[in-house]
Amino acid sequence: MSKNIKEERFRWISPIINKETTIVSLLKVCPYSESSIKRWLRAFREGGIEALEPKSTRPKTQPNETPIRI
Repeated sequence: MSKNIKEERFRWISPIINKETTIVSLLKVCPYSESSIKRWLRAFREGGIEALEPKSTRPKTQPNETPIRI
């Protein structure tokens, strides 16, 4: 599933990377926000296509978890 998301994001930013269009022109037909496109471009430039992988929003810890009592 995430492979499709990476490919989808790359499909939207590749015309900008290849200098075929600008962000402003892309936003007229793109269903995503300007901040998302810029975030994807920054991630791609820093880490390649693997950086377009969605980040988990799940908390790493559960501070309010009820302790288990034996």
